[in-house]
Amino acid sequence: MPASVLDQVMDFYGDLFRGLFIKPFSEEIPDRRRRNEMSRRVEALADAASQSTIRMLTNQRASETDVARILNDLRPLSVVTNAEALAETRDTTQGLVDHLLPKLPGFQSVAEGHQSGLYRATLHSILQSLLLIAPVLQEWRKLGFATTYEPPERVIRQLDDISKGMDEQSRMLYAARTEAKDRDCELIYRDYLAQRFY
Repeated sequence: MPASVLDQVMDFYGDLFRGLFIKPFSEEIPDRRRRNEMSRRVEALADAASQSTIRMLTNQRASETDVARILNDLRPLSVVTNAEALAETRDTTQGLVDHLLPKLPGFQSVAEGHQSGLYRATLHSILQSLLLIAPVLQEWRKLGFATTYEPPERVIRQLDDISKGMDEQSRMLYAARTEAKDRDCELIYRDYLAQRFY
């Protein structure tokens, strides 16, 4: 049985950030303590970035099995792009989704299934965070990973705000969908009553 949505998403982000940022950055930092400090700060960013995806998947009522399948198909993301490309892209989040989708080997099977919308929404959520984080980390890289560089902490606060906004948006979308279903049920029942007691 797959792990909880929270555990799966946090594990995914941990692996993704290790592949995109921690591993390449570690090769440039000879001092072990500074490497560990860089790693801790990037892991804190990964945890903060994961929150919006967790909330989106939770609010969409995604099952653990669907989340496992989608995240497994998105694992090659750290292979099809890198920190420099993400930091320098001029694409919007949606443009980057469209650009990277064909490069992800699992998309075709998902696109043909009923989860393509959730797949795209998950990728969009991930890339939205990466487009916010990558330029900040590239700037930190240029500064030699200075310990006094504070923008990663500011980005964590921004990610928290995005996550809260996404949570509110998902709740409103779910409420609107539920209201539309209720309205449909009322119409069907009214038609039934009209036919039954005409």
